[in-house]
Amino acid sequence: MSPARVLSRVDVPALRLLLVVALLLVAAPASAVKIMSWNVLNYPGASGPSRDDDLRAVISAVDPDIVVMQEIQNSAGAATMKTNVFDVIEPGQWTQATFTNGNDSDNALYFRTGEFVEIEFGEVNTFPRETDWWRLRSATSAVTSTGFVIYSTHLKASQGSDNVEQRRIAARAIRDDMILRWDAGQPVMVMGDFNLYTSSEPAWGALTGNPIEPAQLYDPIDEAGSWNNNAVFAAVHTQSTRSVTQSDGGATGGMDSRFDFILVDADLQDTEGWDFLAGTYDAFGQDGQHFNSSINAAPTNAAVGQDLANNLFAASDHLPVVLELQEPAQLQFLPEVFAIGPVLEGESVIESFQLRNTALAPVDELDFEVVATEPGVLLGGDTAGELEAGEIANVNVAVDTATPRVFTGGLQLTTDDPGRSDVLVPFEGAVVRPAVPSLGDTSVVESTTIALSDAEATTEEMSYTVANVGADSVQAGVYVSGTQIGGTDAARFSLLDPAAYFVRDTPLDRRVEVDLNGLDAGTTIEATVTLTTQDDFLVQGASPRATLVVTLQATVAGGATSAPPVVAATTLHPPVPSPFNPRTEVRFDLARAGTVTLEVLDVRGRRVRTLIEGRLDAGRHAPVWDGTDDGGRAAASGVYLFRLRTADGNQVRRAVLVR
Repeated sequence: MSPARVLSRVDVPALRLLLVVALLLVAAPASAVKIMSWNVLNYPGASGPSRDDDLRAVISAVDPDIVVMQEIQNSAGAATMKTNVFDVIEPGQWTQATFTNGNDSDNALYFRTGEFVEIEFGEVNTFPRETDWWRLRSATSAVTSTGFVIYSTHLKASQGSDNVEQRRIAARAIRDDMILRWDAGQPVMVMGDFNLYTSSEPAWGALTGNPIEPAQLYDPIDEAGSWNNNAVFAAVHTQSTRSVTQSDGGATGGMDSRFDFILVDADLQDTEGWDFLAGTYDAFGQDGQHFNSSINAAPTNAAVGQDLANNLFAASDHLPVVLELQEPAQLQFLPEVFAIGPVLEGESVIESFQLRNTALAPVDELDFEVVATEPGVLLGGDTAGELEAGEIANVNVAVDTATPRVFTGGLQLTTDDPGRSDVLVPFEGAVVRPAVPSLGDTSVVESTTIALSDAEATTEEMSYTVANVGADSVQAGVYVSGTQIGGTDAARFSLLDPAAYFVRDTPLDRRVEVDLNGLDAGTTIEATVTLTTQDDFLVQGASPRATLVVTLQATVAGGATSAPPVVAATTLHPPVPSPFNPRTEVRFDLARAGTVTLEVLDVRGRRVRTLIEGRLDAGRHAPVWDGTDDGGRAAASGVYLFRLRTADGNQVRRAVLVR
């Protein structure tokens, strides 16, 4: 877009000067990004040490965030500038960007450490000095942010057709480089010592003309004209600060030329993202009252005062040029991963999601929109709009929990933060069914009896199984919150596993040790194991579930034959012992008489041995495998599966044979 302000050429010069000075002196908010471009006169040269105090004074007064310099002699000069000037002003607070030695003098860039990040550096082959460019981003912006680009150039000096043509060729090369490198939307500035005497020069047209062609640049203060030795432009002249000769060899014409510029592209004038702040462009120290004289000559400099005018006079034969930018919006959102649940089906779930524009004013407002890509999610509150600096939007996220499911979508954010323009905030979690605790693998069994008969009068081990029937990715796990042993003989029974534990999709075998020492043959002891269960407590809405009861009976061998224990459910117990060599007992309870097959399989499912095949009565059975196959050959070490097939279904346990 073209700058809106056009100054009349029929105004009285004094009035016109007053208006321009007033414009240049309008103060911008302190938190804007201030960029300073300065030709520092063949630094360091022999006069460098004597000018360092003056350079420090001027830079401190400007208080920039980024400083671009021309006429740095070489790498050593760039390093000396950082050490003797920036590190003295604010030790450890400045970073020197990439620097290369080129033809003649060179360009350098310095920025505040921790405030910016250099993304990229390059050069344009221009005569007699290379033009350098840097792409920077704010250190607080996303790493994907494209930032902004600064070109620093120092075009051929002096009048004459050959010099004018050299400036045109260089300017054309800069614009061609911009067209080649940067897409629309990438903010670009070109700054430095252009050595232009008038806006009618073809170099000026190469940079600012031809609006149909991409990468058109603009003068932020629209001060086109014949600048050289023209009092009409006294308020924007940048060269020369001296009218008397100095030992550093600088120009001595007094303030009579506008050689130094910062030009901006259309992206820096569209009020979006990085944007030039109107009223902040300034030839620092120029009060419009020193045409053709030294910047520190009488009258006292009305822009900066006499002391700083003296510093400007001594530091360089050019005035610095300064402008300020507003920052683009910066998106912050919480949470960064939207974790919902797991939540029990039917529970009410309304969560809060926040977006914030974290950039400091002056800043572009954050344009945003939030939509849900997860089915069954409804959004309320601030789902679209604009956020000024520091403002927060609150989005209400309501989740439909009527149907168990695993989340697959999220929240889609669309913003004008250049580093986070399209962001998916993923959902994590699920809506789940209640847990189904059971003492059986495949069906719900809330009580059972485990009997150990013909036991030795010693210490024995008994076991039972706890399962979550039908468990899958959308069913809550079982949490056994407590296990208690009760009954007359409870003191002889001890838990060998923790009293509290989780059961998710794999059944767990729980072991109990029974002490039969000192008991007479035929003695039977009994205890009751009570399991308190609930949904996994990590599930939102977790509730108590069934209480499971296991009756344990143990009989010392040698007593009178008694009726077989009553078995509530058909259950295959883990082989004991495991690991074993060469024998293990494979106990199972049969709830009702019927045909039974008990096989030993290898891990590939191939049958190794058939232990039982036929009809059995209801009750406890305890066949023993001796570690041999159906042919009587010793089985190899490894994991073996024991498959019980009955009218109640199939059950599998495993044990390890160690030779």
